[in-house]
Amino acid sequence: MRKVSLAQLEAFNAILRLGSFRAAAQALNVTQPTITLRVRELESALGVRLFSKVGRSMRLTAEGTLVGDYASREVGLIQEMVDQIRSRDPLNTFLRLGTSDMVAITCLPEIIQFIEQTHPLLKIEVTVASSLELSRLVFERKLDVALISNPQVIEGVQLREIAHAEVAWLGIPDPVLSRANLRPGDLVQRKVLTVPAPNVLSSYIRDWCTEQNAPMLSVSTCNSVAIIARLVAAGVAISVLPTCVLAEELDAGKVVRYGERTTFSPIRIGMAFQKNIRSDSADGVAAAIGHAMSAKKLFQMV
Repeated sequence: MRKVSLAQLEAFNAILRLGSFRAAAQALNVTQPTITLRVRELESALGVRLFSKVGRSMRLTAEGTLVGDYASREVGLIQEMVDQIRSRDPLNTFLRLGTSDMVAITCLPEIIQFIEQTHPLLKIEVTVASSLELSRLVFERKLDVALISNPQVIEGVQLREIAHAEVAWLGIPDPVLSRANLRPGDLVQRKVLTVPAPNVLSSYIRDWCTEQNAPMLSVSTCNSVAIIARLVAAGVAISVLPTCVLAEELDAGKVVRYGERTTFSPIRIGMAFQKNIRSDSADGVAAAIGHAMSAKKLFQMV
């Protein structure tokens, strides 16, 4: 069975796009007989007729119309790949954007809108994962840009700090836990929920217990900050969370911030991107993200 080649699809797509075999030959810098041969080879490989002769003109068959749609998409995809690889510009045609769920649930729609305002034809593919996983995906060049928490130095990856997020013990109003200085002993009979280690939020709880000379709390875990936030808002558990993920509930008094002797260090939010991406492209993405996060007024901008 003969295989369909890219050259055949390019020839057929050029005929449909430009309207004639001659124009297709000129565009592809080959002879007209070469174009004719490629179309015949494509017909032979598929076992169908792509054109039918009506008088002196040629018309697409039903199969030709279907193949034309696939040929256009295939040629376009190949060109998109070439443009992306040659330019290393994530704002050229396609942006693979990664984000932690903290950023996703607070301002992802605004980030996408700001990027699309200046790049309306850009296609964006979003991946939501842990910061550790996002860092790995950028390193392996499976993501162009990722928004990660407390970024660490990674070989082959550039980092740009964008904002800080305040962190606190959060839960529904409680007369005991709302007093000035929360202590580990106050939480022994409480459901404490956090993200599995090595996430920074789980380390905050461990370090908080250590600083107060108390054993580590017995905690339950969930791999999604968004789900933990919903469970906290529902009164199922309490947790150490970025205050931005429950900003509306805090403003309404449905969730409160429990007092601590010492405040937690804010989470640093950084943009990780591949080192061979053009600096102006990275600047454009960083600016769009910065505008979006600033507009939400949930973060301290750097």
